[in-house]
Amino acid sequence: MARYISRLIDAVTVEDIQLCLFEAMQSFGFMYTLYAARYLTQLPATVIHEELEVWSNFPDNFLNTLTSQRIIYGSNWDQWALEHDGCIATEQITNRSGPDRLSELVKQNGFQGSMLFSLKGKVLRSNGAILLNPGRGASAEEAINLWQANSRELTLICWVAHLRMATSQRRRKNNLLTQRQREVLEWSSAGKTIAEIATILGVTPATVEKHLRLARDSLGAGNTAQAILKAHLTNQIFSGDIPDETER
Repeated sequence: MARYISRLIDAVTVEDIQLCLFEAMQSFGFMYTLYAARYLTQLPATVIHEELEVWSNFPDNFLNTLTSQRIIYGSNWDQWALEHDGCIATEQITNRSGPDRLSELVKQNGFQGSMLFSLKGKVLRSNGAILLNPGRGASAEEAINLWQANSRELTLICWVAHLRMATSQRRRKNNLLTQRQREVLEWSSAGKTIAEIATILGVTPATVEKHLRLARDSLGAGNTAQAILKAHLTNQIFSGDIPDETER
């Protein structure tokens, strides 16, 4: 277990974290892993709309159906993970709450023998779950036995992976800022006027205004203050680790 924890701690990218999680789970007998989480749950959608982030090594056809049809959202398993701690066999949730689209899809693909590990309360402002499956056709009893045999190690690895995922920088697909847009937002957050920012950057005030407008448009912000907040929450300002983008 120690080597997986070390790899998770040293991982540079979210892809590295996920690969390590998948390999660790496979070493304990769970061939398939699905990680799903949100990281800004305490903020209203008017500030920032965050889609569920899903990473998995389940077969592509199963995963594509699961994500494209948004079957996870509002499912019985989703509700259980939001309300409970710990781990449970998914069959137990279905027996208690009845079948739904998610449990039916899982059953159709032979993955009903799975364990669901809740990530509730492990990282501030985030929630999520990890679905573990020993292999297509596995029974609930097989999954339960695997979990119980190594529950301490599996729990620790899942927690550390989630902690790293929640605190790692990730690129947002539709709202990337250019280097100049990040600069004008950072100086604006420091209380500098447009004229002062223009002097600092050696450009005209009109150029500063243009980059502020483009930054607001890219982030879907109604004003500069909201743009600064959104850029900060998506790790695009106040960090030297994000590579420069081509300026517009």
